[in-house]
Amino acid sequence: MCVFYRYLSLAHNGDENQCQQNIGLLIQANPDVKPETAKVYNSGIVFDLSKEVSLTMDYYRIDRKNEINILSLAQILDNEKNPSPLYRGRIQRGPAAPGQPVGNIQSIRTGFINIGRTVTSGVDLDLNARFSLGEYGKLSTNALVSYTSVYKNSPEDGSGYVSYVDYRDYPRVRGTIRTTWERGNWVSTLTTRYFSGFHTYSNGDTSATTCNNKAANSIYIGYCRVTEQVTFDLGTEYRGIKDLVLSATVQNIANLRPSADPLVRPANTDWFSQTGAYFTLAARYTFR
Repeated sequence: MCVFYRYLSLAHNGDENQCQQNIGLLIQANPDVKPETAKVYNSGIVFDLSKEVSLTMDYYRIDRKNEINILSLAQILDNEKNPSPLYRGRIQRGPAAPGQPVGNIQSIRTGFINIGRTVTSGVDLDLNARFSLGEYGKLSTNALVSYTSVYKNSPEDGSGYVSYVDYRDYPRVRGTIRTTWERGNWVSTLTTRYFSGFHTYSNGDTSATTCNNKAANSIYIGYCRVTEQVTFDLGTEYRGIKDLVLSATVQNIANLRPSADPLVRPANTDWFSQTGAYFTLAARYTFR
């Protein structure tokens, strides 16, 4: 398969005259690619704290090797003169123009290889509670909490590990609590969502040394962390009409604003909603 990729950082290899040029990228199959392998360890325990309350704790550890990846363009360009078979011959250049040491890049060849390793471990908690309120109906709660203690990956060249936990887009703790009250034909639910904060930069990002610098030319302009956030959604359903469910929901009832993130405008939509608080009405009919 051949695709075209506009690589805007060729200048770092002395290819300033190609900064705005489309370069042909050839992605080749590799018959020598081997299946990924993984060792998975799990252990769990269930506590029946009472007739109404139970708690499940699960520990996991996953060690995945021989991960199938594609050599990145940055890796290929940085290793153009590397004699290793992994990089040799991947960049095709045209004839050198007068006064130029090398010709322009005409195409780049990459492919699938076994490279990299990922190790992750953590604990998942699942709490369930259900209570009878007599004439006032039933109250139930489900709480899911995920704690990631390790998430690290070996880089493309296979040297060492890079940790991702608590760095960009990898919060250490995430959780959801749903509390539901059922009475007659009415069902109301309060949903609480939480995630811990994380650094605005990736581990090893040299630009992060300026995150405390609020100068206009600083990439992180003083914002070193995305702050933790707790949001609340409240909804209710009416089920008193046969085959019809009417519902109303208020999302983000506290109208919390997204945390500042210097790398994303206007907000990091992987973790935050841009709309603030909003109201939804819905009807669901079941045909039988």
